[in-house]
Amino acid sequence: MKKFLPLAAACALACIAFTGCGKKEETTAATSSQQTGGEVLQVQEAAPKYTVTIDSVLLDGSYWTLNEEGQMDWVQYSVPGVSVQAFASASPDTNPDYEMLKDVVRTTDGAKRNFYHVYIPEMREDYWVQEYSIALNAHPATIYCEEDGKCASLYKVPDLAATGYRNLDDFTIVACFNEEPDLATYDYADKFTHIQFYDKKDGTITGYVRNSYVDQRPELLAYSQMDKKCNDKDQVKNYDVAVLEELYDSRGNLANYMWR
Repeated sequence: MKKFLPLAAACALACIAFTGCGKKEETTAATSSQQTGGEVLQVQEAAPKYTVTIDSVLLDGSYWTLNEEGQMDWVQYSVPGVSVQAFASASPDTNPDYEMLKDVVRTTDGAKRNFYHVYIPEMREDYWVQEYSIALNAHPATIYCEEDGKCASLYKVPDLAATGYRNLDDFTIVACFNEEPDLATYDYADKFTHIQFYDKKDGTITGYVRNSYVDQRPELLAYSQMDKKCNDKDQVKNYDVAVLEELYDSRGNLANYMWR
């Protein structure tokens, strides 16, 4: 049996659908009637549309900035599982329209990619991230099984009768979508979590896992992030010795605390 000691003062993960800012824009919405000289006129009224930020998760990739030529400059690698806020515009009765740029040239290689505009609370900065790397309207979590010999299975639908088509390793970082279970279609949909994760070989993958395998404790997420950074050969080769030693020490200290 795996033993896990949670931190007493663990920070709660935010899973707000979206939070409005003070900015307003006009959009078409309701109609009203006005009478002029016995004739009734239909007048279009503009409903307010607000700039909002929507909780989302980065699962891979890097941060980019938009230069004066309208191209994307690379800034730095991102950490999988980081919570960000995607910029969008929305009114109370419409789905959010995310701030996105399509077919933008990357200055690193000249390739064209789609980018979302995000704010990173930890850095207090806004950047652009590639479309494949972000799960919109979601919060981070980690796949973890308390019992030895068992692992989480990924399903295409939230159905107890479904067969899993992929196993997920412990410490896999995932994004959990902020949505209500589809109980109208699946009787036991509330026993599953709709997730997305990134695999270097297979790319972006979505599916469902049993709730019992989804661990939302931030200290386990922190360990998983450090473990992933230690094992990412593409990034490790860019670290200097001091940074790499500090990373290994931090991972080891956290592991000793959690499983002591």
